[in-house]
Amino acid sequence: MVLEKSSSEFADALGQAIVAISYSMCGVDLEAKIPVGDVVKGYDKLAPEYIRVTEGRDGPGPEQRKKYSSCADQLHAILDRVGVRLPTVINRGKNHIYGSAQMTKLQKPTCPFSSSAPNDPAYRPPVGSLCLIWTTGNDAHALVILGPGSDDNHITTGNYGAGGMSESTSPGAIVADSPCVWDAQRKALLIGRTKRALHTVITPAAIVPYIDAQINLTGARVTDSLIEALGAKWE
Repeated sequence: MVLEKSSSEFADALGQAIVAISYSMCGVDLEAKIPVGDVVKGYDKLAPEYIRVTEGRDGPGPEQRKKYSSCADQLHAILDRVGVRLPTVINRGKNHIYGSAQMTKLQKPTCPFSSSAPNDPAYRPPVGSLCLIWTTGNDAHALVILGPGSDDNHITTGNYGAGGMSESTSPGAIVADSPCVWDAQRKALLIGRTKRALHTVITPAAIVPYIDAQINLTGARVTDSLIEALGAKWE
């Protein structure tokens, strides 16, 4: 049975779908055991799926790779896959703008369904959320929340641009057991080994009203019931 888009069940199902898509895009098995505080490496930058998600921008050679950050490509590709078509938000294809637009298009006021992270020590982004973290603004990183981590001070994340702006072909994508702790002095939730603050959150529930096309779960490890519940396609 296809769920009503207005229902909380639809938003929960969308979160599950986003998680499965991220694992697929990263090239890591959905049931992979992530070492405590560590990562599982997925696709390198030469993998066809990595090239598809980045639309070939992280290359083709070392000179191009060391000048390109691909982390936000995963988020834009996920939004496209779940049926968001707002040209002011989706930074892909003919609408792609290189540079800061990779991040700013995912933030307010450009993105109507993004929000600022709550000032709450107990807050953790819902599973399937698309997040932006930074310290200075010039070190922004985009990631996907895949679920709880190894303990209360970790969270599982899906990441592109894992090696930074590097001429190396690896790593390209990883799934990480990322540190996730509240910093009382900075009044921010810090995520990752570099302790960047969570600033922007796009939750599955916030995405739902902006879905204008059929959700595409092709290649993701999902159940038939999830495909049916979202009225999605899988080829």
